[in-house]
Amino acid sequence: MAHTIIGMAGHIDHGKTSLIKALTGIETDQLKEEKKRGITIDLGFAYWQDHITIIDVPGHERFIHNMVSGVHTVDFFILVIAADDGVMPQTAEHLSILNFFGIQQGLVVINKADLVEADWLRLVRSDIEDFLDRRGFLDLPIFEVSAITGQGIEPLRDFLLDMSRKVRRKREDRPFRLNIDRSFLVGGIGLVVTGTILSGKVNVGQEVELLPVKKNLKVKSLQLHRHSVESAGSGDRIAINLSGAQKIDVSRGMVLTEFNSLEPGKTLLARIQIMPETPFKLKQHRRVWVHLGTTVGQAKLTAFENIDFFEPGKTYFCRLYFAEQITAAPGDPLIIRTISPVHTFGGGHVLEIHPPLIRRNKDNWPKDLEILNSGDIALIILRRVENQGFRFCTADDIGRWLFYSVSQIEPILSALEKKKRIILETKDNSVVVAAVSRLEELIGRIEMFCQNYLQKTPGAPGVRSNQIQAGLKTVELSEKFLLRALNRAVAAGKLQKQDELYLPAGTDRSSWDDLPLRISRIYQQARFSPPDSVEVSRLLNLPEKEIKRVSAEMVRNKKLLSVNGQFYLSTEIFPELLNFLNQHFTEHELLAITHIKDFTGASRKYLIPIMEFLDKSGYTTRVGEDRKKGLREFTVT
Repeated sequence: MAHTIIGMAGHIDHGKTSLIKALTGIETDQLKEEKKRGITIDLGFAYWQDHITIIDVPGHERFIHNMVSGVHTVDFFILVIAADDGVMPQTAEHLSILNFFGIQQGLVVINKADLVEADWLRLVRSDIEDFLDRRGFLDLPIFEVSAITGQGIEPLRDFLLDMSRKVRRKREDRPFRLNIDRSFLVGGIGLVVTGTILSGKVNVGQEVELLPVKKNLKVKSLQLHRHSVESAGSGDRIAINLSGAQKIDVSRGMVLTEFNSLEPGKTLLARIQIMPETPFKLKQHRRVWVHLGTTVGQAKLTAFENIDFFEPGKTYFCRLYFAEQITAAPGDPLIIRTISPVHTFGGGHVLEIHPPLIRRNKDNWPKDLEILNSGDIALIILRRVENQGFRFCTADDIGRWLFYSVSQIEPILSALEKKKRIILETKDNSVVVAAVSRLEELIGRIEMFCQNYLQKTPGAPGVRSNQIQAGLKTVELSEKFLLRALNRAVAAGKLQKQDELYLPAGTDRSSWDDLPLRISRIYQQARFSPPDSVEVSRLLNLPEKEIKRVSAEMVRNKKLLSVNGQFYLSTEIFPELLNFLNQHFTEHELLAITHIKDFTGASRKYLIPIMEFLDKSGYTTRVGEDRKKGLREFTVT
């Protein structure tokens, strides 16, 4: 039989705690303050019939945050309304919270029926039926009881037991997760936390992760309804004895999950419905209390819709910015409460945790958010991969974003690959994913960049990948993604590649294949009075930076000789000078600059750097203004 969680809700002093005691014999008010004041402050738990847990939630408005922590895991509810009071403010607020959490199954108990006359009881019952109908809770069973005298308790008990037998266990196809609602130290045992397993299974000896602090802990033992068990599954309310948390402050609101299955964040997207009876309007971008599971935190609430105020009864797509890291998964219910005055303002569910940037002024944000709201996992995965931009992600990444196991994700990825919506690769034992649409978009931008680059630099032999990455000026572009796009473009015939250079398909290479030869001829003709790069650029009608690039390459290939970095000489011409110098030094000890000037016909602008170049090489040695033969020979090649 499935474990059943029953949530007891209702206005303060309507007898919830006494009703639980009448049904089960268990007193759920355990705190001294609760017993002294006669109200439930924190969550109370009654373990009944070995398979039922009844959660007694506070009714006072000051403790609504504890109420929210209690009802997020219940299978069905008991809404308690006192016969002598009828429907009260917290009655309506509790019912709205149950509705926001998607809890539709339940019943109503009119307690303290012994305190009123029959006619009054009929009026109260009629008023309750109208109240339920207006809020969409149709045909809920209503029981009239007295927790003090026992009137009507036995039929109610039988009905609850029958309902518990019909509860279906929650889905177990997602990783293990438990929202911690209590934590305490037990002498001789250590740290114990309690909560209801939302999904998956947990076993004794298993390693789990504590979020949002990202600390690995080990399960020492498990208890289900005070009985030790080796494992527990979704829907079970359990106590877990953990090891490894000695230096960690473990508290309500933290989450236990399978290791590396969920990523905390400070931003989430949500679909939020504003309560119809909200007495005031809330401005955009205001801070609110957000209740998620057993945690509550402040966040800035911003709607994507172009509004100044949130209107009662309307539904909005919103972004929530938290001050602290929170842990949630898509589909999780949440409650929004205003900060001052404190009032339940709305509720909804999480669409995405730590989402990629979606700009409110983009035309496609409604489509983006409707995909998230649709629940279509394949479309949601495709959207998230596309929103990665020009970067790869892994199946592990997707699993953490959606809170799915990789084994669940991989069949969906394979189906998307067959439809040619994504590409899959295996690298370092991990499945790597990219969106085909983003690859094709990048290829188009690469083609355009290469075309523009060659128009501005017509003599260029091509474009290197690092030039493309720098030129596209896209911060989201990873080097691996760029290379994958380049390879895809070459394979598709959209680009051509030679060595490490890329060109648009069909580009005529003849105009730049002979560029080194054309430059070499200019320097050969200029002999020992060479032009600078500006003049060569003018002669060839090419950009100067391209002339410099090719000339530097020709120096490395020994087609040009760089004279002290000031100008170039052709390596075909320079040996003539060396022959003249060798002949001169066989007949003369010293060489004057006039001798070399007579041979070359060049001016001192060129001759002085040439002589200094020969001095540095050791071929000549300076003697005053003249030179003598040095100790080294000089060769061009």
